[in-house]
Amino acid sequence: MAGQDPGDRTLRHGEEADSGQAEPVRLPAIPGIRIEEKIGAGAFGAVYRAWHEAFETPVAVKFLDAGAADPGEVRRVLAEARVMARLDHPNLLRIHDARSAGSFVYLIEEFMDGGSLSPVRSLAPEPALELARQLLSGLQALHEARILHRDIKPANCLLRGRDRRVKLADLGIAVESGGAIYETTTRSGTLPFMAPELLEEPPRYGPRTDLYALGMTLASVLLDEDPYPRASLPVLLQWITSGSRPDLPRLRPDLPRELTTAVSSLMAPRAEERPSTANEALAVLSAPATTTLSGHGIRSVPRPGPGQRIVDAWIVGDLLAEGRGMTGHAATHGDTGASARISFVEPGPDRLAYESLVLASAERACQLDHPGLVPVLDYGRSDGEVFVVTGPHGRTLEDVVISGGPLSEVEALRLVVSTVRCLEFIHGKGLVYQVVNPGGALLSADGRTLLLGWPVFCVPRGAQGRSEDSSILRACVPQYAAPEALLTSRGSIEPSVDLYGIGELLYFAIVGRPSCPGDSLADIIRWKMDGPRVLKEVVPGATAPTSTLVRRLLASQPEDRPEDASEVADGMDRILRRLTEGLEIR
Repeated sequence: MAGQDPGDRTLRHGEEADSGQAEPVRLPAIPGIRIEEKIGAGAFGAVYRAWHEAFETPVAVKFLDAGAADPGEVRRVLAEARVMARLDHPNLLRIHDARSAGSFVYLIEEFMDGGSLSPVRSLAPEPALELARQLLSGLQALHEARILHRDIKPANCLLRGRDRRVKLADLGIAVESGGAIYETTTRSGTLPFMAPELLEEPPRYGPRTDLYALGMTLASVLLDEDPYPRASLPVLLQWITSGSRPDLPRLRPDLPRELTTAVSSLMAPRAEERPSTANEALAVLSAPATTTLSGHGIRSVPRPGPGQRIVDAWIVGDLLAEGRGMTGHAATHGDTGASARISFVEPGPDRLAYESLVLASAERACQLDHPGLVPVLDYGRSDGEVFVVTGPHGRTLEDVVISGGPLSEVEALRLVVSTVRCLEFIHGKGLVYQVVNPGGALLSADGRTLLLGWPVFCVPRGAQGRSEDSSILRACVPQYAAPEALLTSRGSIEPSVDLYGIGELLYFAIVGRPSCPGDSLADIIRWKMDGPRVLKEVVPGATAPTSTLVRRLLASQPEDRPEDASEVADGMDRILRRLTEGLEIR
């Protein structure tokens, strides 16, 4: 296949299966997944097209032979895959779940039917510019999650058939990067795409090594020949350290200057001559032709791509979510290039009232600043539509659990405790959040903490559910709401409804479903008044302290719940500390 990487043994989907590859010994059964056909193979396993019964959509399932890898590596791959599963970006391949079963590790991934970039050559200017934007945007999101890819190349960039969207994929050797440089004695990657500093001892991985690999990948699809010499290993090694990179402006004079400038800077042999972040390279792509790189960073005004909408200072990108009265899109600040989300109120019978509520809530939310709360960056009305711009974030807890199954007790506690600390802050401001639920709890951009969505329905503590002018201030999602929020629209709104919501978050995360199985409102209320099932009876592996905490949080009477969010957070921290430090829980 044209453009195939030397020594490429990547296990991937979207390309033809190797008919000479032996079938795996017996594939483990995966609940909710129906395996259909083999679509790819590699040295360590195979990839299958499958059907996800809950999502009613095709997926790709990658089986890796755990017996061929070090146990520590297997644990690391699973841990990083689970972090990836929490990220939400249109240019990162979505991982729905990652687990071990018998002698296999399997990853359930988004299905991409358009192949990879391996055969792509001499790409035309307009699609080339869009491709570069998409890959840089995906890489920026990955780095913001503190993950280094370590093996970017054309074969690991997959295309979606219906719209030719490209996504970074195959993060099997990705690592978490706590700082700017990650040093390791293990050298990973595909040689022609490895930066010179990776040939040093020890190899020095960092964001700029990924950016170099992306620059080489882009050069591969822009030129009609490989941007590196197809020669012996000594010749290739010498070229990596001291060879001349392709002169893109001369070889492709038809390309926009900003594109050749950006790609050339990404391929620079010296790390300090490359952009420090993907966003810097994106700024070059969007800049006038006179923009140059310098040691002082880049300052330019991004331009929208073809067909992109502008709302005030924001460039509107891909649709990311819709429902519950709003549609959400990726967004970029037109001056700084900062990533964000922009949501628009959808048409509906109560649109005017909802728009007023959204604008008032957004104004109030701008005054709240806590790391556990999605920040509101901007809001207003544009062309008759109300919009709210928030900081970037990952998938909802509901989405993660439905697609990947219940979390472990420790995972759930670690995620939810950050939400409780946020409620402690909100309650300290004299406010009640009201609608704590798995669909409104959002993974942070790096997938490691849980955030509360911006507080649309936040009200002062003690506010009456129905005000004197008959305005209804009480809001809830019935299946996750405290009983008192369902029994009457009147009465004061107190922080205890938020604590009940925390109990629902923990139960949902650990069990994989709501604590209340009822469908009708009457069934839901009756179930909640009878009290929840004991967590330990549903999940025998859960510890007694966590089970007790959840039971107290889900008490039908407010006075039987913990006193405040501080008490809950301290209790969760105590359980986590004793679990992770190996101490006996009393």
